[in-house]
Order: sequence, then C-alpha cells, then structure tokens
Amino acid sequence: HDGLRSVTELCRDADEKVRYYAMQSYVELSRKTEWCRDMLDFQVLEIIDSNMTTPVGTPKTLLEKASVECLANICASGDCRSLLEARDIVKKLSDLSQLGDKHIARHAARGLAYLCRDDR
Repeated sequence: HDGLRSVTELCRDADEKVRYYAMQSYVELSRKTEWCRDMLDFQVLEIIDSNMTTPVGTPKTLLEKASVECLANICASGDCRSLLEARDIVKKLSDLSQLGDKHIARHAARGLAYLCRDDR
C-alpha cells in the first residue's frame, strides 16, 4: 500500500504532468480488479473529481481522459459495484458522457456498461 500512497500523493502534485503520470499509474493498477477496492480507500474518486476541471465544450486534457479511463476500469470490478452505486456513480458517468469529448464519452459508456452487468 506504500505504492498506492505514493501514487496518491503524486496525484495531488502542483505539476499537471506529474499528476497525469500518477493517474496513468492508477489506470494500470485499475486494470487489475484486486487493486480497485484499495484505490477507493485512497480517495481515487475524489482525485478523479478534482481532475475534471475544464469547462464543458472545451478540449479535455490528457489528465482528464486518463481519469475517466481509470473510473471505467474501477466500474469493471464487481467488488466495487455497490460502493460505486452508493456514490451516485451512474449520474457521474452520465454527466461525463455529455462533455463533448469522444474519448471520455467512450470510457464513460464503458463504465456504465460494466455497472449494468448483473454478474454478482
């Protein structure tokens, strides 16, 4: 968990490039569902929220795109589904899909599709 703690600290760095690479680490970790619950413990959803800063209709940053990809991967983890539903993640993904960015919309739709699967 020291690694996750370090990544989380880097996600709060003042430099956007550092935050982007830290989020890329989260994206890689989130592909392994056994890490997803731990990532939620380290406030990854709050970090993702804080990364989504550019106004609707303006081009999205690489950091924002990586953040939504990470969120979609966490949605794939059956372990996390009830936790995500409690955080109103369906509305969040729906809102993200309306931002006017194809990459973000694709990952938001993927996250919604994972949440709709009933394989618990």
